[in-house]
Amino acid sequence: MSSTILVNGGNGRLGQIALSALEQSHEFEVVGCLGREDNLAGALRSSKPDLVFDATSSEVAVQHCAGIIEAGCRPVIGSSGIGHAEYQRLKKLSQIHGVGGLVVPNFSLSAIIAIELSELAARYFSTAEIIEYHREGKADKPSGTSLETAERIRSSSGPANIDVHSVRMNVFSARQDIHLANEFERLQITTDVADGRAYQAGILLACQCALRASELQRGIGKILES
Repeated sequence: MSSTILVNGGNGRLGQIALSALEQSHEFEVVGCLGREDNLAGALRSSKPDLVFDATSSEVAVQHCAGIIEAGCRPVIGSSGIGHAEYQRLKKLSQIHGVGGLVVPNFSLSAIIAIELSELAARYFSTAEIIEYHREGKADKPSGTSLETAERIRSSSGPANIDVHSVRMNVFSARQDIHLANEFERLQITTDVADGRAYQAGILLACQCALRASELQRGIGKILES
């Protein structure tokens, strides 16, 4: 039996990518697609979906996630703008309501693997810099993924001072170069997404795992390791 899912923010770029992937999947039944003017709370009451994929902006992602959890549905939040403190509050809320879900800053499997590799390697290098490239008009600068990468490097006994550089040109979809170096050698880890369809495998994986989660989790890196 397929799980029901509501797509919030379905008219945007990520929402359209998610909608296409979910509609082609036999595991999920899309029961609604909401735009900016639609009422999320009302849709949750009427459709009672198992899952809600939220592809709206970082400004409203926290509010939407809380509302989804309080409605007893499992959220999959596709936003890189939820900070650590906000995530911890949402995680506590999910524990209170007994609802699992995921907050996923990046659905690109190559980007997730690149972050994991940089975290593993960072302790062996004394300096680090990150260059992230996206299309013009991307709201967050630096990107949430680059900031998370820097934090993961620091937390793994890597370099403490990490410069993050942002490039905005329409020739790029999403790219990140992670540079780790010491006196005699340099390691470069690059992930380069050429088309938004690259996110579809990660979106489906996140939705699958959200159904099994016992509380709100962050990212799908640990899921790839299991």
